[in-house]
Amino acid sequence: MSATKTVMTGTSLAFALVFGGGVYLYMNLGSIAERYIEQIASETLGVAVTIGKLDISLQDRNATVHNLKIANPPGFKKSHAMEVSKISVDLENVSKELITFKDISVDKTFVYLEVTPNGTNLNTIKKGIKVSEPQGEPVQQPKVILRRTALTKAQLNPTVTLLNEQELNAVFVPDIILTGIGEKSNGVLAREAIAQVWQGVMKNVNKAANQAGFYQGLSADHL
Repeated sequence: MSATKTVMTGTSLAFALVFGGGVYLYMNLGSIAERYIEQIASETLGVAVTIGKLDISLQDRNATVHNLKIANPPGFKKSHAMEVSKISVDLENVSKELITFKDISVDKTFVYLEVTPNGTNLNTIKKGIKVSEPQGEPVQQPKVILRRTALTKAQLNPTVTLLNEQELNAVFVPDIILTGIGEKSNGVLAREAIAQVWQGVMKNVNKAANQAGFYQGLSADHL
C-alpha cells in the first residue's frame, strides 16, 4: 500500500470512528468516502447520519467534517438528535495493525434532548449502538487509539415531554475531554472506541440535563 493510500485509509477511519463506523477503508476520499462514511455511521448508530462537507489535507494529515447531523430514533418528534458544526481530526501514526489519533475535536454541537416516560432519544441511540461486526464476511480492521477526544461548546436544547412538551431554555454542557481510549490494551476496535466515546459524552450530557431539571419525573431505570 502506498503512503498516500495509507493516509487516506487512516483519515477515513477517523471519521467512521467519530460517527459510528470502524471500517478499514480501501478507497479514495471525496464524495464516495462521504457517502460510505454516512452509510457505515448510520448502520452502527441505528439512525441516519449525514455530513455536509469533507475537507482533507493529506500533506498535513488532518481533515475536517462540516455540518454533521444525527437523526432521531423512531418515536421522537424532532428530526435530529444532534448537529455538529465542525469536527477536526489530527492523525498521529498509521500502520496496518494500529491507527493512532492524536486529537479529535468536536466543536459547536447542538444536542436536541427529548424526554418521554419511556426514556430519552439520546439513550435510545446509545442502546442501539452495534459494537459487534455485522453478519457476513468480516472486514479486516486495525485497532485504534484515541489520545484525546474533545467536545466543546455543546448546547443542550431540551424538549421535555413530561412537562407538557414545553420548550425550555437551552443550557451549555461543560467541555468534555476524553483521553487514552485504547492505550492500555494497545488499541481497541473502532466500534468499541465509539461506545466509550458515546458513553463519556452521554454521562456529561445527562449530568447537565439532570442539574437543569430536565429529567424531573423520569424514572431512574430509563436513564
